[in-house]
Amino acid sequence: MLPTVVAGELREAVSQFLRSAFPIATPYFQHSELAGSGPHALIDDLLARPGALFKGPYLDIRLPFRLAETGELPFRHLQVPFRPYFHQLTAFQRLCGDAPQPTIVATGTATATATATATGPGPGTGSGKTECFMLPVLDDCLSRRQRGIKTIVIYPMNALASDQARRFAQEAHKLDTRLTVGLFVGGEQQDAHTTMGPEHVITCQKTLR
Repeated sequence: MLPTVVAGELREAVSQFLRSAFPIATPYFQHSELAGSGPHALIDDLLARPGALFKGPYLDIRLPFRLAETGELPFRHLQVPFRPYFHQLTAFQRLCGDAPQPTIVATGTATATATATATGPGPGTGSGKTECFMLPVLDDCLSRRQRGIKTIVIYPMNALASDQARRFAQEAHKLDTRLTVGLFVGGEQQDAHTTMGPEHVITCQKTLR
């Protein structure tokens, strides 16, 4: 699919739809049989006017995310089977260890800034932002084997929490440990899970309590 070609085809399809969906009955608004003389269609004037109905096309050119130069990761228990991006390694280094530092993981431009107080990786979709905090959390949980709640992750939306709960379940399942993850949202679920699975976490509120 070529964006420039598709944009032209889309513009022409919309123009044809407008001409056929809104026929002009008044003779003044109809095309003249003789080009360049007589009455003309005002709808065509509108369609031909730059920026009146169509803008663009706009191309979003993104460079590949920068890979980390070192293969050494700060995890004490996790084995990561991939080479992380630079912004992921920055977050790992700040979140792992005995003295984790404040770290911000957010959407935005493909940058990762490190200051004395916070780290802010802000790349786009598919850049591994979830792993920036999920893997350090799992590594920390594996470091503390005692029973009880070790980490609480708070999400602004239930939909985001539900989506990332599946990611947590997949990673926890790979560890082959007794580590469990629960999801607590408002309202009772009819098909709530009382145990962990490779694609789901514990969602039964009674079990979580």
